Amino acid sequence: MSKLILRLYYFIRSYWNEIISLFIGLVGTVLAYIFYRDPKLQFVSLVILAITSFGIVIFLKLKSRDFYYIFFDDYNNKKDWVGNGYFDYYPKGKAFLIKDSDAGYIFSKCFGWIDYEMSCEFRIVKDTLGILLRATDLSNKIMLQINKGKNGIRPHLWANGGYLVKEPKESGLEFNTPLEDGQWYKLRINVQKDILDIRILKSKNNSIIFDGQWDIPTTNLAFPVRDKDNREDQIGMLDIIKDYSYGTVGFRNGHGEKALVRNFLIKKI
Repeated sequence: MSKLILRLYYFIRSYWNEIISLFIGLVGTVLAYIFYRDPKLQFVSLVILAITSFGIVIFLKLKSRDFYYIFFDDYNNKKDWVGNGYFDYYPKGKAFLIKDSDAGYIFSKCFGWIDYEMSCEFRIVKDTLGILLRATDLSNKIMLQINKGKNGIRPHLWANGGYLVKEPKESGLEFNTPLEDGQWYKLRINVQKDILDIRILKSKNNSIIFDGQWDIPTTNLAFPVRDKDNREDQIGMLDIIKDYSYGTVGFRNGHGEKALVRNFLIKKI
């Protein structure tokens, strides 16, 4: 599907309330023209239309937004994202570049969402791309680190700034084939209850790189306690009961990692 058609489709979905309001206004104009010789009939028809349109607009306003689509092809696409470091439009790649962001960036419109599907296209420039899920803030989140060097996905569980890392092999998240330099890939993650359904395809020919699931841990988790001056030094362990039942999505790359992302979609399921 071409970008123009996608823009038109998501424009209509995004501004559906306004389009309905415009249509109602046009109907009112037509009725006023048809019944201009009978003021009473004209008045009654317009009152009925006004009451009906009021009910429709209130219903549509109360209905919560169930999707967001961002092309990441313009500097203004950053306005609803919260974080620190670098996450901005990169003209050379015609996409957003995420780098030097130890905390990451999260999308501010979906903090209360529970079950959803997110998708995007990505290209790893250096080492990895971190995908954030069920993030309630920048210190409490799940990160799926798509790691080119490890040939798989490394789940990270963050709690109050501390994190627990699992390797691709022990998590069952090794790739069928290695990621290639300079290639764009399609990512889709279905987040439902405690199960993440993950699918990665090569954008060029839709060949499958990975198609599998990962279960979010629901038991007590032992998180390493790290030195405040040197985050690489572990000084102890702390048992935490952590709930990853809801939260928004985002991206993270630190320590020299770089990646490009575009065509981001999140929708409720």
